[in-house]
Amino acid sequence: MNQVKKDELILLTIKRLGINGEGVGFYKKQTIFVDGALPGEIVEVKIVDAKDKYATGVITKFRQKSPNRIEPKCPYYEKCGGCQLQHLSYDCQLEEKKNIVVESFSRYYDGKVEKINFKDTIGCESPWRYRNKSSLPCRHDGDKVVVGMYASNSNHLVYINDCMIENENIKNTRDYILSFLSTNNIDVYNPKTKTGSLRYLVIRSFGEDDTQVTFVLFKEDNKLINVIKKMNLKSVFYSINSDPKSVEIFGAKLINIKGKEAIEGKLGDLKFKISPKAFFQLNTKQTVVLYDEIVLE
Repeated sequence: MNQVKKDELILLTIKRLGINGEGVGFYKKQTIFVDGALPGEIVEVKIVDAKDKYATGVITKFRQKSPNRIEPKCPYYEKCGGCQLQHLSYDCQLEEKKNIVVESFSRYYDGKVEKINFKDTIGCESPWRYRNKSSLPCRHDGDKVVVGMYASNSNHLVYINDCMIENENIKNTRDYILSFLSTNNIDVYNPKTKTGSLRYLVIRSFGEDDTQVTFVLFKEDNKLINVIKKMNLKSVFYSINSDPKSVEIFGAKLINIKGKEAIEGKLGDLKFKISPKAFFQLNTKQTVVLYDEIVLE
């Protein structure tokens, strides 16, 4: 079998999207994954990693772009690893998500796939400003306390001032907190030296009166806790996660500093009391749409 090698340059036609939004093509019967490539595109690709059955590559040049390719709305999209398909029109995103489900059934389902009625993906009224929770690492950028998102497949943190899929209450709350913390010269965690205090900022919001903030610390810090107590926030917690290798955000303990121990989330006519560690659907409007669809069935 003629396999591609690392650093090899190839010409590739993208056939479909993979489950992580990457473009998928085939070269000499070998599967090639290419981030940022769309179905129908013809791209020149440099191989960056080659395995026995598959390889990954990066686009070096477009020979033919998809008519469904659009300019991403988010200014951080090219660097931030949070979103994968902003360069594809929303209608086509919905179509491709359905195709991914069909492809998965074709590969793993033992029955007759052609007998399954695959329905179209139900889209959001708006794919922006829907998310009701944000969990972001904190860092120092000069004298300022900032937050960011990790770049794709990397430990590099991309500092961001806004996220286009978070609701406005989260953005406004975070702006207020970061400004307050910066003014008070608080100690922020440094993952390289494993020193400092503030590690993550977790915000969940269903409205101004139902916004909950959790400060995740690397160690006890009375100065930071006293600064937090002075903030004009309705529901505030802190947690300590002292394990530098932990992939979890919260530590074992969760302490209510001030305000409500739970905020109220709604799904249609149903009301829920939400604590910081509780699971709740991130897109409440779309959750109701999907639940109603199931009920109608």
